[in-house]
Amino acid sequence: TLKAILKLALGNEDQAAQLTDAILDWRDADDLKHTQGAEAEDYKARQMKTLPQNRNFLIMEELQSVMGMTPALYRTLLPWFTLYTGTDGLNPAKASREILLKLMNGDLAAVDQYIQQRRQGSTGAPPALPSLPGMPAGGGGGSGDMAYTIEALAEIEGQRRQGVVTTVRRGGAQGIPFTTLRWKPYTPPPEPEPQPDRHG
Repeated sequence: TLKAILKLALGNEDQAAQLTDAILDWRDADDLKHTQGAEAEDYKARQMKTLPQNRNFLIMEELQSVMGMTPALYRTLLPWFTLYTGTDGLNPAKASREILLKLMNGDLAAVDQYIQQRRQGSTGAPPALPSLPGMPAGGGGGSGDMAYTIEALAEIEGQRRQGVVTTVRRGGAQGIPFTTLRWKPYTPPPEPEPQPDRHG
């Protein structure tokens, strides 16, 4: 599943294979290296600050510590992954328009039709999605997962906008409808400065 998603997201089979092996080695508890992976000795040889943790990822930012991951790659992959649903594969019922376009080979009409049916809660059959080798059919789990990321932005006493990114899931303890899974301070990027009109 991981390799199939990386290939879809990156459009490069060799890069997807390398990152898949590196991610698997970062997670697994042994010191046996996958074909294109990397274990602790490889990280030490490159004088990397963080070694493989031999466990599942706790926060998405840890993905940046995997050998072969660059800031640009991390930004590309971030919309494709979550740690909180507990499902395997991509769930098209929750996928963004960008991801649906990849799943449907750029078919704009099919994507727009699918999104419209999602919004209307249509009971009719959604557009057929292409099956991908190595990925569970249907994205691994229907609509049962309810993990969301919310960006709360505010302007306080004329100060630069601050925000908090909160990830929550429906069905909390003691009847609480949402459970906070994670939060962190968030500062949005600065707005671009208006360019002077050179044509006067």
